[in-house]
Amino acid sequence: VLGGFSANTPVFHARCHNTVYRILSNHRVDAIVVASSELGAHIGPDGLSKYLSLFPLPTVAIGTPVKGVSSFSGDDTASVRLVLDHLSRHGHRRIAWVSGPVSDPHALVRLFAYRDGIRAIHPGFDEQEDILQGNDTAKGGYEVMARLHARVGVSLDAICFANDEMAVGAIDDCTTHGIRVPEDVAITGIDDVDVAALVTPG
Repeated sequence: VLGGFSANTPVFHARCHNTVYRILSNHRVDAIVVASSELGAHIGPDGLSKYLSLFPLPTVAIGTPVKGVSSFSGDDTASVRLVLDHLSRHGHRRIAWVSGPVSDPHALVRLFAYRDGIRAIHPGFDEQEDILQGNDTAKGGYEVMARLHARVGVSLDAICFANDEMAVGAIDDCTTHGIRVPEDVAITGIDDVDVAALVTPG
């Protein structure tokens, strides 16, 4: 099991850590199973296809479908619907969305699902105000949240992040600045990664 990060990630220490992928060769392993959503988040499916061609091994991708590779993917649309339904049941209507990189197909599907779902919950939502761009990292979530302080409790009562890492960063920012989660603002992520259980609230 190799624990790396996204190819071409903007985070320097993560790029250094990704040298672990260099040990892949047909002399060391017989096949590889790739968490393609994570690995390809910053290079997209075409870039990921080229990247994986560097490793001449039988490959299976779990997550983002990759051309020429056997792929298995979850239902991003259903995930977003479940999150929006959950927030709506708890009385939240003014729900913002923080998207992942535009190069990530999952981020785009999740964004489209939010656009479709939010209209039924809050018909007056403002796309220019309520859809923000993130970068899939905890630091990115922290930075986006810092720009939203003035809206909490005024024109915003919940924020959906397109992945858990950004949600964790946002919760950290809220803790730092005395914003209570979920009392002042509800924060959700998607994917249920391990780190999601290590923050309060989880």
